[in-house]
Amino acid sequence: MLITENFVFFYDKSEVYSQQSKHGFTYKGFKFKSAEHWMMFHKARIMILGASSTMKDVFEFMRMHPKCLFRKILDAKTPQAAKMLGRDVKPYLEKVWKENREDVVFYGNVLKFQQNKVCSESMATVGTKQFVEAAKNDLNWGVGLDEKNPKILNPKNWVGLNLLGKQLDRVNEVLFINPVSVEIPY
Repeated sequence: MLITENFVFFYDKSEVYSQQSKHGFTYKGFKFKSAEHWMMFHKARIMILGASSTMKDVFEFMRMHPKCLFRKILDAKTPQAAKMLGRDVKPYLEKVWKENREDVVFYGNVLKFQQNKVCSESMATVGTKQFVEAAKNDLNWGVGLDEKNPKILNPKNWVGLNLLGKQLDRVNEVLFINPVSVEIPY
């Protein structure tokens, strides 16, 4: 992790800001081992049951189909294993996922940072610094540059969308900068 006057650059899976850090949380009786598990679970929910489906709908589906993809994602031993399962979601509609993915990641990280003291303590110290996923090979969730690359210090050099960083900025805003109650719609 690299912290400057204006930015928090992160990438390592062990860092609290990573989707793959092993800081689990619960929601409506479901236990998620990481934010990556949450993301892939909801990717499956949206594709299989529809974007307006709820956790109650998932629970009913899982009751009738105990070996379904939802269960496999929840049971995945690692965030990487959950990610691999999420890549196999069928049907997969890119447009639908793009419409929902940022909110899915935002709500999962709200839960993660609310329920994990080490995570919340870390984020509480950041202030208004901008979060940046320094993923050189990810042009969606990261900025397409490694934190060791000096070009990363200038946002004009970023070639990626930094979607994860933007969602962490939202989490920081609602939990620490201007705290508000967050209703999770699933």
